[in-house]
Amino acid sequence: MFTFIEFDSADGAQDADASRRAEEKFRALFNSVTDCMVILDRDGHIRNINRAGYERLGYTREEMIGMHISQLEPPGLFAIKSPNILSVIEKNGHTIFESAHVRKNGLVMPVEVNCKIIELDGQEVFFSVIRDITERKREQRLRQMMQFSIDHMSDAAFWMTPDAKVIYANTAACRSLGYSLEEILGLKMFDFDPEINAQNWPSHWERIKQQGSVTIESTHRTRSGQVFPVEIAINYLRHENEEYHCVFTRDITKRKRNEERIVYLAHFDAVTNLPNRTLFYDRLEQAIAQAQRYKQKLAILFLDLDGFKQVNDNFGHHVGDGLLKAVAERLNENARSMDTVARVGGDEFVFILNDVGNADNAATVANKVVESLASPFVIQNNICSIGGSIGISIFPDDTDKMETLVKLADDAMYLAKNKGKNNYQFFSAIPYEAPHEATG
Repeated sequence: MFTFIEFDSADGAQDADASRRAEEKFRALFNSVTDCMVILDRDGHIRNINRAGYERLGYTREEMIGMHISQLEPPGLFAIKSPNILSVIEKNGHTIFESAHVRKNGLVMPVEVNCKIIELDGQEVFFSVIRDITERKREQRLRQMMQFSIDHMSDAAFWMTPDAKVIYANTAACRSLGYSLEEILGLKMFDFDPEINAQNWPSHWERIKQQGSVTIESTHRTRSGQVFPVEIAINYLRHENEEYHCVFTRDITKRKRNEERIVYLAHFDAVTNLPNRTLFYDRLEQAIAQAQRYKQKLAILFLDLDGFKQVNDNFGHHVGDGLLKAVAERLNENARSMDTVARVGGDEFVFILNDVGNADNAATVANKVVESLASPFVIQNNICSIGGSIGISIFPDDTDKMETLVKLADDAMYLAKNKGKNNYQFFSAIPYEAPHEATG
């Protein structure tokens, strides 16, 4: 903080003059600096204190002269620290240490003390420069909190050098990749990111440098070889004239599963896992295009379950859903891999029979479906007896229009219901518009 210069001259007058000038300089400095300056006798009593000192502590100069230094410290602190500090000062002549002082109003102020033994008026005294380090401690605390939060955050964090070497990794990074900290600090990014390699890393680095920060999706590979999807936020930083990437990665396995589930539910029925109405019409459009291209026939079988409502009413929806799943399994058993079975309503299902050949082949499939549904189902120890009414339309014999083709099969299904249920009927057999009053 301050250096005291001792003069050693054979000329006594010159020496006295130099001492006087040094003392004047010291007194001017003593009263002008913004840090607290205190002179203590060897017993620890205050002999002098500058204006900055007593004003910062909230006292007058008169109140502080003669006060023991222990009165400025929190209870017990002086007794703990004093022996060690005095020992160092006696040995080295000076020391720097941190402590705390209590203002007159009771507020505690963290301080840094630079203490030195000097000679004043022929006596050895302690000269201390005391600096308020409240702001330093606050910043230090903030840095510690920030470091603690990064070390304990759920997202993985890395610092990387321009050659992709990891120089920092938090706990989450080690945990997510299955490495110890010592192991991970020996890795480069492309050691655990399969989508980045040594060849494309330079261009990757330059892109981040130019853009400043980017967020991308990639994958990471664990120590055991497991690969999982991640979202990576990469920031280009310069610190102390060095370049770095500060990288935060988040495991998005759950999000990806949810996204896949959303996409799946947009095209498949949640109960039966059969294609839903949206996917059915998409496949029907493709099937018709193929049939037209290759001069083929296709059939639509529109199935409505007979007696399903009674199962729901008698046993509840949980049994009803179980029955729908079991029905879907039986329907798939009667369809080829090239065909489509979809659930388009509560108890309504539709078949697309590609390249059906002729109406007889469609009738064969419809008959197998009716027979398969006639066998009772056992759902959660409940015996459920249902049936099925099926309407059939043929492309292009009945129509070459997609929406009409489905409607004609639906009309034929109502004809089957009116003929006693548990049977199939072709649209071509309808002598008039099928009535829609019949219920399942």
